[in-house]
Amino acid sequence: MILADTSVWIDHMRRREPELVRQLQTGNVVMHPMVLGELACGNISNRSEHLRDWGLLPRVEEAAHEEVLSLIESRQFMGRGMGFVDMHLLCAAIGHGVQLWTRDVQLRAASVECGVSFTETA
Repeated sequence: MILADTSVWIDHMRRREPELVRQLQTGNVVMHPMVLGELACGNISNRSEHLRDWGLLPRVEEAAHEEVLSLIESRQFMGRGMGFVDMHLLCAAIGHGVQLWTRDVQLRAASVECGVSFTETA
């Protein structure tokens, strides 16, 4: 299973992302509540339709804040250009055994370090 972060969804809305379409068609994409929240904060076309469709995706549960803080400390992720939402996504990917798909350079590097990075096929 793959957890696509907000950057992947935004790119997909701007121009169709064939890899995301393939993964969606095979039922391999999960949604995190914070990604859904970030997307909902944006000005998106076909808003109701998108929010409905995203809401139908299987969800990964949020990690407890304490768990996220522990990840930051144990992996020394502080001061590396990632925010708390990024750390929540990474922690959820680790905890649920899913791959994290991101276009964010720092978050991708952290997901590689943790062994949960999704690599796009060409």
